[in-house]
Amino acid sequence: MMGYLATANSSLWAASRAFLSLLSHAHISPFSAAAHLRHKTAAFIRVESESHHGLDRHARHWWETSGYALAVLLDRAGYSEHGQDELLRFFRAITPALGPAYVPGGQQWKSFMTDNHNPIELSWDWQQGGQSPKIRFSIEPIGLHAGTHIDPGNRIAGDMLKKLMIRLIPQTDLAWLDHFRQLLNGDDVKGLSENHPSKEFYAFDLNETGIVSKAYYFPGLRAQAEGCSSLKIMLDAIKTAPGSTPEKLRSLDVFQEYVQDPSTPSLEMSMLAIDLVQAADARFKIYFRNRSTSFKSVKEIMSLGNRISGPDMEQGLQRFRSLYRSLLGVEEGASDDDELPVVDHPTAGILYYVEFKYGSKQPKIKAYLPVRHYAQSDDAVLSALNAHMSDFGENASAKNNMAKYTDAFRTLL
Repeated sequence: MMGYLATANSSLWAASRAFLSLLSHAHISPFSAAAHLRHKTAAFIRVESESHHGLDRHARHWWETSGYALAVLLDRAGYSEHGQDELLRFFRAITPALGPAYVPGGQQWKSFMTDNHNPIELSWDWQQGGQSPKIRFSIEPIGLHAGTHIDPGNRIAGDMLKKLMIRLIPQTDLAWLDHFRQLLNGDDVKGLSENHPSKEFYAFDLNETGIVSKAYYFPGLRAQAEGCSSLKIMLDAIKTAPGSTPEKLRSLDVFQEYVQDPSTPSLEMSMLAIDLVQAADARFKIYFRNRSTSFKSVKEIMSLGNRISGPDMEQGLQRFRSLYRSLLGVEEGASDDDELPVVDHPTAGILYYVEFKYGSKQPKIKAYLPVRHYAQSDDAVLSALNAHMSDFGENASAKNNMAKYTDAFRTLL
């Protein structure tokens, strides 16, 4: 059920500011019908009963599975009743953009969102200093006819979701959305393919006061068509974005220098993410993968080859080392040079992203630990997180939030 654990390491908070990503229940349906009814939250029941327009069977499938799971997370995370209602109304409204309900043996768009091709991933973010957790989710918009002769490239759903976002999240910044979508998602590239068909994802940070949206684009098709690297395609899009100037991109120069260094390990550039808010407040993030899984390689990449350093980084990496070893079942006495067991999968290795804002002097780095591939079990992950919070003296609020997460997780099993 658990997919990834992400951790930022540029401050003392480091390894404890993390989120666990939960796979959608669409294909695994771990709860019985009776358990589902028993654990429906009050907000889920309210939103379900007040709707004056019906959902087709596909959208209802997503509402009754992933919508149910989202309702449990919002409830356990302590959102107000009003906040839960508003956020569930938003989710219900976008369910038509999630594609057809799964039918064994039926046509399925092979979404790169999750390893079992579900187009939605839910996550729980602990925040800093024991603040209330934040719930968020990511989706790939998928049309009912995606992958067929009617919609071979899955273009229809992205346009549908854009219209829904403009109506439901009016603060969405269309300047960045249109710029990066046009340059990166490869809709106009014909006759080429990547190792997955996905072109764009969207994510939503769910706040009591509103929703912050993000977009993710895969530049691989465009790079193939133009005969250049995926990184070049992303850099060109960043440098020509609304509001961009060379003076605002100095932190990007630090990353470029690292990538071009002959001593830097092989990095597989994957996608570019952007915040859909005003450019002055927005971040853009370059995602990349390294197949090495040793902590030595993690440390080298997280510091961009020692280009980011200082006491906070050192202490953060020490905490991250402890979490990495306990989460992934590294044996006592094992060296930081040792690799994890080999996994032959497109999402094996360690995924990273480097984050920039206009005017920032240094980028921020985050690593995703694919517990789905390397952890012993879900119980082992929960145990490791509990131990980590105890070992590093996290406050009572943080421990209480961990208990809430555990309760939510058990409810959804």
